[in-house]
Amino acid sequence: MSKKILLINPIKRLHPPFGLMYIAAALEKACFGVEIYEIKPEVILPLKRSLQKLKKKISGFNPAFIGITCMSAQAPLAKFLTGWIKENFSGLKITLGGAHPTFMPHRVLEWGADFIVLGEGEKTVVELARYITGERRDLHDLNGICYRDGEKIISRDTPTII
Repeated sequence: MSKKILLINPIKRLHPPFGLMYIAAALEKACFGVEIYEIKPEVILPLKRSLQKLKKKISGFNPAFIGITCMSAQAPLAKFLTGWIKENFSGLKITLGGAHPTFMPHRVLEWGADFIVLGEGEKTVVELARYITGERRDLHDLNGICYRDGEKIISRDTPTII
């Protein structure tokens, strides 16, 4: 399985996405290939073109999973992207993290996300990546995540603090 991870910032701001950069650094240190994809605000309006670019990026990069950061202001777009990615890339796992998913993990799982990383995710996301790529057998001792197991929601809501 691919050891590449695509991290998406739904709306590019003036400052760099430091949270995603920390996550990317932790994943790279653990020998994962990582790219950050940012959607510029001026590109959101011609949505069809923006989605074509994202589709090309995902197809070309072929990630093991996609991580999407989400503050509450980004929630509508993050929700849309989650559904769109699931529709266009069935089987591709999607993980959401950031303030909004941390405080509303059950609701964000309803968007179609496979996993929610709670709190500071640098350590948690590395172990989650190991699980998704088959390097780790299970999630039973991984804190700081929320996910579905059939109809049941599993929440190991003690986030890992660095």
